Amino acid sequence: MRILKEHIRRYPQMRPTDVIKLLYQRTFGGEHIAPDLAHVRSYLTREYETVPQTAECPRIEPIGGGISRVYLNGLPRASLDTFARLFVRGASIRRGDADRMTASLAEVSEAAKCGETPFSAAEWESAVAEWRSAGCPSVHHSAEYRAAYKPAYRVIPAAFTPYLPLLFAIDTRMAAGKRTVLAIDGMCGSGKSTLADLLSDLYGAAVVRMDDFFLPPDLRTPERLAEAGGNIHYERFCEEVSPYLGTGAPFSYRAFDCSRMALGETVAVPVRALTVVEGSYALHPALRARYDLTAYVACTAEEQAARLQNRCANEALYARFVNEWIPMETAYARAFSVRERADFGIDTTNSD
Repeated sequence: MRILKEHIRRYPQMRPTDVIKLLYQRTFGGEHIAPDLAHVRSYLTREYETVPQTAECPRIEPIGGGISRVYLNGLPRASLDTFARLFVRGASIRRGDADRMTASLAEVSEAAKCGETPFSAAEWESAVAEWRSAGCPSVHHSAEYRAAYKPAYRVIPAAFTPYLPLLFAIDTRMAAGKRTVLAIDGMCGSGKSTLADLLSDLYGAAVVRMDDFFLPPDLRTPERLAEAGGNIHYERFCEEVSPYLGTGAPFSYRAFDCSRMALGETVAVPVRALTVVEGSYALHPALRARYDLTAYVACTAEEQAARLQNRCANEALYARFVNEWIPMETAYARAFSVRERADFGIDTTNSD
């Protein structure tokens, strides 16, 4: 009820149908709209043309349930297609929960009886009964709400919203016809791979994984491991990857196979408008020269621990993260001010 009460304070013209709409959106996301990209892109573009672009960036409004409203004023024109793709992707991964919707309706009913809503309990019950008799559809905002606030937004998973500034920067470069090389760094468990996978889906980006450049056994001397960022084979990266980044030419490299502790399969990297270098140590000073954009992904230590415990098959593997890899990553990040020097800082703590 906290978020609902905040909305009621912010939008005193809310009517019962507006509350039903909010509850529906935070329960079902955008799944009621067929995830057809061409339809979404066309409808979004038409609505965008009617919205005055008065903001420097779109307003993001969490509505609960892992869903946010992102308003169209301030959305860069170059990002319309990306935003349409985000909406479609979000609509495809959300799953509605009728029981949760019923519980939310009951909470509002109690609030209305206590005089905590701008409408009476009788008005609320009548609106809910009408909505149910119509088959519990998605509804439009009330005339009062539209007149007072002129809403123009789309709902997407809240997990996507920390990425928006980075996506807008990518879109701006791509709209200008510029090939883009993006590096994503961050601590283990922070969400780097998740972001890289999303970029691959949205843009067809080629992805180079820093995990493929694990330091081989013959180089793992005490002196090398004491070096900040020394536990990555940055020399091989500089030979096999760096010279080709942003050149418009395909290339390939050998991926390190940790199960055999030796070089394994060849990874072919195709020509794409966007190439992403993802993983811890991606922003090592030896590697930065060929990047156009840089991002550092982070989450709280508590969230990191929860994710790693969920990921690890056993306690021994989790102990290695805690005792070996996290201290190394921390030392590297501090030594080179990696987080502070990144173009974009992305906090994924509340992304689930």
